[in-house]
Amino acid sequence: MSSPAKDVESTVDKPPQRALSPEILAAPIVIADDQEINLKLIGAFLRQAGYHNLTFALDGEQALEAIAAKTPVLLILDIMMPNLSGLELTRMLKSDPSYADLPVLVQTGLSSAKDRIEIFEAGATDLVTKPINGPELISRVSTHVERRLLIKSLTEWRQRVRSELIAANKMQLELLPAGDLLAALKRDHGIDIASRFISSTEMGGDFWGVMKIGPDCVGVFIVDFTGHGILAALNTFRLHTLIQGMEQVPASPGEFLGALNARLKQLLPLGQFATMSCFYLYPEAGRMRWAAAGSPPPLLRDPAGGWTPLASAGVPLGVVAGTVYPTSEAPFPKGSLLFLYSDALTEAELPRGRLGEEGVLAVAQGIDMKGSMEDRLAGLIAPLKGREGSLDDDLTAIAIGNV
Repeated sequence: MSSPAKDVESTVDKPPQRALSPEILAAPIVIADDQEINLKLIGAFLRQAGYHNLTFALDGEQALEAIAAKTPVLLILDIMMPNLSGLELTRMLKSDPSYADLPVLVQTGLSSAKDRIEIFEAGATDLVTKPINGPELISRVSTHVERRLLIKSLTEWRQRVRSELIAANKMQLELLPAGDLLAALKRDHGIDIASRFISSTEMGGDFWGVMKIGPDCVGVFIVDFTGHGILAALNTFRLHTLIQGMEQVPASPGEFLGALNARLKQLLPLGQFATMSCFYLYPEAGRMRWAAAGSPPPLLRDPAGGWTPLASAGVPLGVVAGTVYPTSEAPFPKGSLLFLYSDALTEAELPRGRLGEEGVLAVAQGIDMKGSMEDRLAGLIAPLKGREGSLDDDLTAIAIGNV
């Protein structure tokens, strides 16, 4: 329907109003009423307030066509209309996901409590009673338009952030060792690795990797930065860049941690740090060397079936400049299994309480060593089964076998 004549506007006093932004005044509004004089009156009120993107309809069917064409931010609606009543139209809109959140401002002469309840149960957002009071109408329209635009803006922002986080999460996962690299380690060195990385948010502060240190040596490390989320994830990218930028991998795990600590102490803001364990594995020689910086104690299973917690004390990276990290050594013959994990496992709250380091060791002592390395890893983190989506911290777990 074309815009009604503006002859009513000259008879309507312009009410005082607060300043509204051009975006609000340009917002599309659909007005439906079977009485043209009511359309003219509402149009006059809105135009004098500065609203200018108005579309008018004489019944519910015309209103539906206008809504599909204009995608309004507000529908002003009469209840008693031919062809399709206001209540029927409101119910149709609220049942359609595309329009379910469209604000509906009902203007009606019905005044009983029963009528009002029926209007709101149909899905109306708000109502004004006839005869229409201009300042009240403008106030309600402005409130709903502002709210609608704010929600729209927040929704778009959330979708954009969500999309960016998904892309960043994909980038972070790409930092982890790829399947073809792990397959080559098993083929060429007899090192069989299974891993699990579960972020408590879209992005996490855990990170692990492998390094070819020499013809007979493979390096494996696990890192857990303070916190989780975007800031912790950015630190994993920092660390990855530092490691990739090393011209030569230090000769020992302790020197490796020392070199990273020196750089992270310069880069990390006060209060941020990382726990880390680094292992140099010599599968053919059946031995390993390691150093730790405050990480949870790794577990080593010997071929006879005994599990031993390894020393992991040490100052976290990025805290104290010049920290020396001692290197330890232990046998790692064929049939050995090394289990590395972040503290999300020890801090997991179970029905009987926190799992703790002793609980992790007890779980390890009871796992079935048959099956693949993936099966063994699943057994090692079995207490978290079914709780992966509700972790309070990021989880990294790695099972490493000398096969």
